[in-house]
Amino acid sequence: MSLRWYGDRALLLDSPSPLGLGAAVQLSAPVGLVDVVPGAASVLVCFDGPAEATAALAGLLSLQPIETATAAVEVVLPVVYDGTDLGE
Repeated sequence: MSLRWYGDRALLLDSPSPLGLGAAVQLSAPVGLVDVVPGAASVLVCFDGPAEATAALAGLLSLQPIETATAAVEVVLPVVYDGTDLGE
C-alpha cells in the first residue's frame, strides 16, 4: 500500500482492496477522522486538520483490509407517476 498527501488535511491510500481498507480505517477511528471515501483503487481519508492527519500516518500504514460483503442487493423503490400533465 502506498500513501500520499491530498492537500494538508487528507491522505490518499492506494490499495487493491479499497472497500476493505476503507472499512478498516473506519473501524480504527483515528482521532480527527472526518470522512473515508473508497474509490476504484484508493481510499481518501479526511481529517479535521494537518496535525490529526500527521498523527494518523503510522496507524494508517499498518492497517490491513478487512473482508467486506460484495454481493449485490436488489433495491426496489415504489414509484407512482400521476398528475394532470401526464396525458400530454
